Amino acid sequence: MTTKNALVYRVLSRSKFHDFWIVSFMAFDLGTGEHFMEDVTFRSAKEAFALKPGNIIPLDQCLYGFDMELPF
Repeated sequence: MTTKNALVYRVLSRSKFHDFWIVSFMAFDLGTGEHFMEDVTFRSAKEAFALKPGNIIPLDQCLYGFDMELPF
């Protein structure tokens, strides 16, 4: 099984929400060549600020392609 990856090219915002951080970013899907905007959550500020342009992340960390809403 191959892991699909995305290249982060812009971090739009980092926001603290209760006990976790939400990071909005733009990325380039290395498999399909599509650009997308996504949000991902982290448990700490250290993890949130570690996501920087140039990072390659696995797409399974993203909700890319799914229409999901927050449960509140």
